[in-house]
Amino acid sequence: MEALESLEGPKRCLRILATHPTHDRRREYLETLVPEALKRREQSGCAQLKDTNVAFQDYWRRFRSLRPAAGDTDSGNIFVFTGMLDMCETDGQLGFVLSHEIAHTLLNHAGEKISHVNFVYMWVLVPLALLWAVLPNDGIALIADWFFNKVIEIVFELPFSREMEREADEVGLTMAAKACFDVRQASLFWGKMEALESLEGHEKMPEILATHPTHDRRREYLETLVPEALKRREQSGCAQLKDTNVAFQDYWRRFRSLRPA
Repeated sequence: MEALESLEGPKRCLRILATHPTHDRRREYLETLVPEALKRREQSGCAQLKDTNVAFQDYWRRFRSLRPAAGDTDSGNIFVFTGMLDMCETDGQLGFVLSHEIAHTLLNHAGEKISHVNFVYMWVLVPLALLWAVLPNDGIALIADWFFNKVIEIVFELPFSREMEREADEVGLTMAAKACFDVRQASLFWGKMEALESLEGHEKMPEILATHPTHDRRREYLETLVPEALKRREQSGCAQLKDTNVAFQDYWRRFRSLRPA
C-alpha cells in the first residue's frame, strides 16, 4: 500500500472510469478508496497534486481494445485494456490483475530484463568477434548473428521472462491478499482464460517459445499459493470470505455454451 501512496494523481483512475457506464461498480469501489489514499499520500510528504484535466477520451482512443491484456511500461505506468476489464467479473479477479502488474513495477522487472539481456549479449560478442576474425564473410556473419540471437532468445531470454511472470504472480497474489481481495479468484481467472482459449480454438503455443507461462501452468501454480495467501489475508484483518465453494468447473459450465457448433 505504501508503494501506491506516492503515485501521482490517485483521482485519475476515477476520471477514466467515470464516463464508462459499464464500470460503475469499479468506479464506486475506487471512490471509497481514494480519500484514504489521498491522506496517506499527503502524510508521505509527496508534492501537492495539480488539478490537471485528464480526458477520458484520450485514454479511450489509446487503449480501446477487446484484447484481454494488461501491462506495465518502463516508466512504471500500468495500463489495462477494456477487454481485460470486461474479462474480470469480480473485484478479486481485477485486483489480482492489477496486483500482478504493480508487482512487475515494484520488482523493477523492466530494468532487470535490460541488465540480463546486456549481460548475455556481452558474452556473445566474444564468439561472434572470433568467428568474424576467422571467417570474414558477410553472409556467414548474418547467419551466425541470426543463429546466436535465436539461441539467446530460447535459452536465456524467454525462460527469464517466464520466471519474472511467475515471480509477479507470487508477489501480486500476496499484495492482493493484504489488500483483502478474494485471492481464490486468481487461479479461477486463469482457468477461465484457459477455457476461453480452448473454446475459441486457438492453438496452444509451446511454452518454450512463449514469454509467459501457459494459462494452465499459471492456474496450477497459483492454486499452490492460494492457501498461504488466504492465511496472509486473514492475518491482515480482512473480513471473512462468504462464498467458500469457488471452483473452476463453475466457469467451465458457463462457457461451454460458447463452443462453435
